[in-house]
Amino acid sequence: MIGVFLGLMAALFQSLSYLCTKAFIRSSHRTTLDLLALGHIVMGVFAVVLLPFVWPASMPPLIRYALPTMGAALFYMTGQAFLFIALFRVDASRISPLLSMKVFLLALLTLALGRGSLSLVQWGAVAMSMGAAWVLAGSGERIAWGSFGWVFLACSCYCGSDLSIRILVERLDHLDYTHAILLSTSLTYIVCGLAGCALLPFLRRPTMDMWLKATPFAVTWFVAMIFLFACFGLIDVVYGNIVQSTRGLISILFGAALAARGYERLEQKVDTGVLVRRIGAALLMTGAIVLFKLVG
Repeated sequence: MIGVFLGLMAALFQSLSYLCTKAFIRSSHRTTLDLLALGHIVMGVFAVVLLPFVWPASMPPLIRYALPTMGAALFYMTGQAFLFIALFRVDASRISPLLSMKVFLLALLTLALGRGSLSLVQWGAVAMSMGAAWVLAGSGERIAWGSFGWVFLACSCYCGSDLSIRILVERLDHLDYTHAILLSTSLTYIVCGLAGCALLPFLRRPTMDMWLKATPFAVTWFVAMIFLFACFGLIDVVYGNIVQSTRGLISILFGAALAARGYERLEQKVDTGVLVRRIGAALLMTGAIVLFKLVG
């Protein structure tokens, strides 16, 4: 139950991070590149603070874990850039459920690499997820194909990051799983922070206001990752991903609450019928992931 609670908290903070992203990039004179750089520099600082608490007594040679660390960080940051572009165009409550398609893309990528196979039931789960995406696209103002493309690119990059993290954790096999994943996270976000620093020369000189506006995204996302990896340490990754998939439903409920309170700059107000269809689509996507994972 503690593991499930931690997974739900991860989903909650991820949903909050999407709203923080929307708030930043919808504010005047702010760009997705600003948030990508500033937010990850802040998270890099958090990772440096975390590192002494997770650094082990012994580590393998740098050459053994440097490449997967770079892959995890750069794939992730590229995926975040694509996600920010999608969030600029579409409400967070409609983008969040679509991100769950990463589970299926990862499975299909594994299949393409000849490392697994899908059962008939799992193919049915893939079809369910596509149906959920179709319902989301038609619930309210139609999502443009270009926005779907940005989400697809984001999910593809997240798959590359996940595969790199998996390799990184395997390279740290002298540690227990939870320790290895926390150390991997710290190393990855330090690299992300350095990448953010490398982007600074391409930005307008950041003001204190810009740093303050980027911090909510950095805090909510980093806290979500801590909860998520703590969840994976108590319940396995399969069930952790199932619990995490509830972020789509949470984002839709958050969006409805914000719109009802007049924050239509962050979330467009919709009628009850559209809201019900979006909730149904999010539940269908979550059900597809449950089915896919439990028979896998």
